[in-house]
Amino acid sequence: MLRVTTIYASGAAASAEYYANYLAQAPGEVPGVWAGTQAADFGLDGDVSQDDLLALLEARDPVSGTPLGRPFSDRTMSNGRVERAVAGFDATFSAPKSVSVLWALTQDERLLDAHDIAVSAALAHLERFGSTTRIRKGSDKRFHADTAGLTIAMFRQTTSRADDPDLHTHSVISNKVRTADGRWLALDGAYMKKHQRMLGGIYQSVLRNELSHRFGFEWEPIQNGQAEIAAVPKDVLRLFSKRTAEVEAELGTKIEDFIERQGREPSQWERAALTREAAVDTRSKKTGIGVEDLRIRWTDEAASIGWSWPEIIDQALEVAAEMGRQRRVDNLTTLDIIDHLTAEGSVWNRADIMKAVCDLERPMRLEDGNSWAATLERACDTVMRGCIGLDPDETAGPRRSSDGRSVWVAPTSRYMTSDRILGEEDFIISWAMDAQDSEPDPSPTVEVEGLDVMQAEVARAVAGNDRLVLAVGPAGAGKTTTLRTAVNDLHHSSRQVYGVAPSAKAARVLERETGVRSDTLAKLLYEWERKGRPPGAELNLPPGATVLVDEAGMVGTFALGRLISLADRQHWRLVLIGDHHQLQAVGRGGMFHELCLTGRAIELDRIHRFTEPWEAAASLQLRHGDPRGLDAYIKHDRVMAGPLEDHLKLIADTWLDTTSNGGTTAITALRMNTSTGSTQSSRTCEWTPDRSRRTPAHR
Repeated sequence: MLRVTTIYASGAAASAEYYANYLAQAPGEVPGVWAGTQAADFGLDGDVSQDDLLALLEARDPVSGTPLGRPFSDRTMSNGRVERAVAGFDATFSAPKSVSVLWALTQDERLLDAHDIAVSAALAHLERFGSTTRIRKGSDKRFHADTAGLTIAMFRQTTSRADDPDLHTHSVISNKVRTADGRWLALDGAYMKKHQRMLGGIYQSVLRNELSHRFGFEWEPIQNGQAEIAAVPKDVLRLFSKRTAEVEAELGTKIEDFIERQGREPSQWERAALTREAAVDTRSKKTGIGVEDLRIRWTDEAASIGWSWPEIIDQALEVAAEMGRQRRVDNLTTLDIIDHLTAEGSVWNRADIMKAVCDLERPMRLEDGNSWAATLERACDTVMRGCIGLDPDETAGPRRSSDGRSVWVAPTSRYMTSDRILGEEDFIISWAMDAQDSEPDPSPTVEVEGLDVMQAEVARAVAGNDRLVLAVGPAGAGKTTTLRTAVNDLHHSSRQVYGVAPSAKAARVLERETGVRSDTLAKLLYEWERKGRPPGAELNLPPGATVLVDEAGMVGTFALGRLISLADRQHWRLVLIGDHHQLQAVGRGGMFHELCLTGRAIELDRIHRFTEPWEAAASLQLRHGDPRGLDAYIKHDRVMAGPLEDHLKLIADTWLDTTSNGGTTAITALRMNTSTGSTQSSRTCEWTPDRSRRTPAHR
């Protein structure tokens, strides 16, 4: 795991004292050491002194004392906000708890060596690709130039503040870098901060390989880039995670105080801030107990729950031997990595490739950590040769030697894709252009009474003869009513209609509200592609049949391409209806939006769901990402603050009251990922069994 924090110039003296004195001189710990190309150019070698580190954090040459460009100084902005000057960054690499525990119980120096090798590998990648600076050219242009490298002070630590084993290294990186013409400018920290997960993945991958090479360990499945040594007892890991327990306990108290003070649960971002506060508030000074004494305590603690270090090692090696016998050696291919990247997005960069390689590739025991780090970089090179670059032509201006890209392009920008992605997107767009090449051919027989002008246009188009119909509408614009009208006309003309949606829930709603037999898009594609027949023996979709695709904005590119290919072979009509301003596809998507921009799309522009004019206007503001729309909801008492327990009771009572009276209710909730603090939106709709009766949803 990697965590990057900012070191501010205003606290340079305190930071230098903390790293070089407080940490490095703790009992049982070793002094910090210098790393990085620029450190060698300064003549820095060996142990890190407090004076040398302070000089760097104050933008001075640690040997001569001369200023390194402009001094660090805070700036007061026009709005009165103070922008604090950045002196450096602390990139902290932490080993999996199982590695820390094994070191604590065995004191085997090879574990520390493996950790150091892995940290150095990650920092070497950062120095090669992320030690750039931004240079302003004119009022609105910047180019991103390579520098002479980084100056890094590395402080390895082996314990947590709760005196648990915690192998980690603070890598203090100076914010001053030197350009090719000798100027000292600020490091562009974007690469390091945006790609923390990837850099941490390199560390974890190299560590796994080095330990597999040295000891023969096997590993649990890789999750978020990290894995524990297989068979290290989980209760032992929990036993030595007191610091985590302290933070979680303090966080619980802070959340309770927040609810009492604010009358509501903290948001995702507020929870993250409270977590950081909890970590700081429980950050007591280390006890000063030496590692040798702590080892006795650690051994006793493990024994108290029935474990000794020889038993843990023996079990890990025994399981490793068995897993090694059963394990298949399936080397990843370029196609495997590209398929993984393709599932997550349409474009990527080298850092994305490296993250995928580290997450997917299992250790190879024949290679040590240093060789493995080189293997990872070669794997990225190989995958990149199998991709298509989207950067401007190589002749367009100077290039960076680090990554070969134009200096006018940020190192963090994504610029690679694959033939498959371009082929899919080209096929979809080309087919859509051909399908809409002729003049529109709407149905003249649709009964449009009760529909507004644009609803009537959509209904006629859906019931017409165009091969492709694109319809866009915000929530509450009457898409369902419009589709039901069009479906009635199609059925009256004895024309077949079938509905699909990204989820089973949406498909059930589409079927219930339009009378069209519906199912998931995935099932339709599976039945036709794998079995060569439509879903359901009684279903027949002859040439000219209409396939309605509801929530089309949530359909991924791969699935949409397969649907169009199937529709083209079967000579079906496609109706894509949705809203590209709402939730997008879980994976690679965005094609519905692109088709609406480049094709002939009909947009429903009136909101019918709401009786209050302000609510319709506010919903459109939120649809376009304008946070001012929230003001109207707050003004009209539509936002109610309160603890989670009160909200749950209100939701349950409302659902029971509404459904018992034959009405409907919709519940929207956030599902919290407790490991990351992030949230995901999920929506659950419940309907009365009497489908002939509907009332406006209570929100």
